Parts: sequence; C-alpha cells; structure tokens
Amino acid sequence: MTIQEDEKMKKHLQLLRSVPGIGLITAAALILATNNFTAFTDSRKFVARRTASYCGTAPFKHQSSTSYQGKTRISQYANKRIKALLTNGANSAIQHDQEIRAYYQRKIEEGKPKMVVINAVRVKLINRAFATVKRGTDFVKLKHYRQVA
Repeated sequence: MTIQEDEKMKKHLQLLRSVPGIGLITAAALILATNNFTAFTDSRKFVARRTASYCGTAPFKHQSSTSYQGKTRISQYANKRIKALLTNGANSAIQHDQEIRAYYQRKIEEGKPKMVVINAVRVKLINRAFATVKRGTDFVKLKHYRQVA
C-alpha cells in the first residue's frame, strides 16, 4: 500500500507539508517512522530518551564511572536518515520561518553551539509535526493565530 492509496496517510502527508521545514520526503519518512503516527501517542514519546536515539535528538551524557564528565552527545544509534532529514528541515525552517529564525538567532547570541540549537529546532519540528497531525488542521503560525483570536 502506498501513501497515495491510504486516505489517512494522504491527509497526514498534506498536514505535515504545511509545517515550515517539512517537505515531501521528510513528511513521508515521519509517517513511516511513526507507523502513520500510531506507534507514538505524542511527540514527547518520539523525542524521549528511549526513542529519541531513534530520531537522533536526545542528548546523552558521556561519562566514565564517576571520574570523567564529558559533554553531552547525541546517540550514535540514531536512524541517520531521519536525523539527516530533520537537520535539513531545521536548516530550511531557519531560513524561511521568521519564528524559528528569531529563536535560532537568540540562542546563538546566548552562546549556544550551533549544533545544539539545530538539535533544538529539530525537536521543534517534531513537536509541530505531531501537533499538526493530532489537531488534524494545517500548521498555523502563532502570530497569525493571535491576530485572528
């Protein structure tokens, strides 16, 4: 069965593509990775430490017993395809979405390393994707939503 044959998957694909930074390939990969958003009840479980190593967004401490405390790192067991697609989507969102761009610039000015901020943007994309599918409506920018309400 393809995404075009299943109405629910087709609807989810359209909803995901409304999120800035998520294109056709990333949307299809998220649908497959989440089993059409049935494998995980919400984005927190997809991003949680147990499963975030799957999408490559959760930081883990690097330590040796109690003597060495290194920087946090992303799990090496991540699905590298999903991680790469989310990274490309995050870079696209930083370029094309004013809200994400402002967030990115603010964090960089605070002194955060670039890849830490990119990882945070990846998590934002995942949260937006899950929220859009859960609501069943296209992504709405908060700025526009506030003006309407």
